[in-house]
Amino acid sequence: HEFASLWCDVVYGNEEERAEDWAAFAELCRELGIHQWSALTYLLALMKPMQLIIVMPKILTAIAPSYGMTLNFTDDFTLKDYEAALTLAAKLKSAAQAAGIELRDMMEVAVYAAFCVKAL
Repeated sequence: HEFASLWCDVVYGNEEERAEDWAAFAELCRELGIHQWSALTYLLALMKPMQLIIVMPKILTAIAPSYGMTLNFTDDFTLKDYEAALTLAAKLKSAAQAAGIELRDMMEVAVYAAFCVKAL
């Protein structure tokens, strides 16, 4: 019940309380032993699949240098780190488009990132 309540606060709560709502939700995930990056960003991507990406920290960290970035994810979800992941996702999508690869949503960008890491 607490998980659902906190998630509703994150999704439907007001903008001024968003940071506090995320912090409370992330803390509950930590207490429940849920990997924060996977769980939280999966839920975000379901909300807005055209704009928000599922973060696979090891994959994005490995590919970031190829796009002039350094990512240092910790186990704890932060909005600052998520914004950096979104910046990298935009670069990935742009590079794919320049190569003639159409990625329709951020789910496809996440999968593309995984394939790029395999090619490194």
